[in-house]
Amino acid sequence: VEPHASCRPIALYHLALLAAQGGKHSEAERLLPELGVKYMIAEEVWAAARRGAAPAARRPKRPTPVALKAGLIPAWLQQRLVTSFTPESTYWAETGYSGRGYFSWYYDPAAAASNIVEALIAEVIKNSGLAEGAVKATEWWVHTRLPGRDVGHQLHFDTEEKTLEETGELIFPLRSVVVYLTGCRTGGMTMVLNQTVGETDADVAGWGAHPQDGAVLYFPGHLLHGVLPACSGAVSDGKTQRLTLMIALWGTRDFSPAKPDAVGPQGRVPKEATWAKDIALTASDLKAQKVAAAAPGGKALRVESFGKMWHEVQGAGEAKYVVPKSIDQRFFMPHLDFEQVLRKDHCRWVDE
Repeated sequence: VEPHASCRPIALYHLALLAAQGGKHSEAERLLPELGVKYMIAEEVWAAARRGAAPAARRPKRPTPVALKAGLIPAWLQQRLVTSFTPESTYWAETGYSGRGYFSWYYDPAAAASNIVEALIAEVIKNSGLAEGAVKATEWWVHTRLPGRDVGHQLHFDTEEKTLEETGELIFPLRSVVVYLTGCRTGGMTMVLNQTVGETDADVAGWGAHPQDGAVLYFPGHLLHGVLPACSGAVSDGKTQRLTLMIALWGTRDFSPAKPDAVGPQGRVPKEATWAKDIALTASDLKAQKVAAAAPGGKALRVESFGKMWHEVQGAGEAKYVVPKSIDQRFFMPHLDFEQVLRKDHCRWVDE
């Protein structure tokens, strides 16, 4: 009985995930009620992720809050970022990336850039559409995924983790930014839902951005977002990676006064670490920075729009099994109260 009870929810979850990826929406829906799932990402969204990047379309009649731009990163900077965060880079081992939870690095944009990521942040702010001086603080983090090992990225909100842990307060950046550095042909679609932390209505619209090497995605920092799994079937050669660098642009410096962990939310870059020295701006970088400029404003790329992001599962009832937290990407949900989910992740701040 015990092995069945522990294995069945894992099997059901992965079978439903594979069915949804493969366009077998009704099959996925048939499997989910045992897990207590009442809502799943809509079929239209899975279909868009499956077909991948489409040819450029006409600009939307109405502006959207989600923008994907190419040409914002100077070539020298793109190359330096890619070579500094290869799978062999000391960054991953020295930070304990593979076995550690969320961590990020703080940067005050009023300070002169001392490394290539901070140089990138200056370009990102310049093209963010925010008023000059609006960005008071930033933080950045990096993700790497090898083809064939991509199960997407959990639906979540970008919030200041240390403040939430210490005070229970939820604060969100002005803009969240995804910089697609390399390997994006094997990566899944980023989806942004027009859903804030307090909303539980299933009738929400959203957008999908297909990653392209060197492109930059901007969206409001208070919106729910994640990445659907890639459908390429690519097999890893151990070297090719989907490399993305995330940046939060904050309109405040009013964070928790608690001292940041050495490696944790809004950590300070350890200047003596090998990886920190590897990304430091060199004389060659500074020379390239003077002569090579990116196109102002960049080139707008297509962002897909969806009228409804959630589908209500037929026959949903009480859960017979619980999906293990370690595999739950939140593409299938028993409810849409993401504030409850967010606070449960930080158990001190769950309302009893």
